[in-house]
Amino acid sequence: MFDNGVIINYLNDVEKNIMIPSSFDNMPVLQIGRLAFSDKQLTNVIIANSISSIGSLAFKKNELTNVILPNSITSIGYYVFSENEFEYFNLPSNHQNFTYTWSEIDPIDGSSWDNVYESGDSIPVSYIYEYSKGQKIEPIYHIEYVLNNGTADNPSTYLESSEIIQLNAAFKDGSEFAGWFRDSEFTQPITEILSGSIGDIEVFARFIDEIVMSLNLSANSQLSLYPNPSSTFIYVQMNTGDPFLIYSLDGTLMLSSENSKIDVSRIVSGVYLLKQGEQTARFVKE
Repeated sequence: MFDNGVIINYLNDVEKNIMIPSSFDNMPVLQIGRLAFSDKQLTNVIIANSISSIGSLAFKKNELTNVILPNSITSIGYYVFSENEFEYFNLPSNHQNFTYTWSEIDPIDGSSWDNVYESGDSIPVSYIYEYSKGQKIEPIYHIEYVLNNGTADNPSTYLESSEIIQLNAAFKDGSEFAGWFRDSEFTQPITEILSGSIGDIEVFARFIDEIVMSLNLSANSQLSLYPNPSSTFIYVQMNTGDPFLIYSLDGTLMLSSENSKIDVSRIVSGVYLLKQGEQTARFVKE
């Protein structure tokens, strides 16, 4: 029996291997009604891709060994495939990043709960109570901050569709933040996570106190220089006779000079440390 797009009852007691069509009498078949195919000794069923809803108990008490749901399905009633020859069936698999929310009920003790499955998951037949297909969701990616005993106020997760995330500075008592980096060697600086990025991200915080300690620099430096910032030359006002050494903030020696007028035009823009003997000064190369 068929009424207004809904199969009400299957009256053929002979055919056990059936295909449910996408249309009947020039009308689309959209739904399978409650108990429509129950107790018919069916051994195989193919469901057309036009059908969006299957009513409760629709295929109960048959001899089905498997069922493949069409991608058009959006809702299923309770115990649709109970008392058949299989224990699990698979959700439609070509809807990537979709979730499916099921209200489930334990047939033994009657307890119920909501569960969420992903496209292609196997679902226990005996527990299914009700089903609905959810909206498309995006994967959630995580951001891990390696803070070297510091703190930071930045997002811990992001989506591919998220707007640009500007990374806020990290903080540590007695230290100056020297930037975020993609690697523990501090060679790949990062200031933002662009929209459209994917995958989990690990970023490392760098602090100047670690650099100063690694260079064994004096905290009470009397070394003075100008102009600061500079794009060409810096002039040092005090000269102890030791060579002038310029280090990047990751501790790399960039250049040395015997002259108190130092050409810095060939190093890239950034913050640097100037060392002479035990004296240090910080300057900015424009």
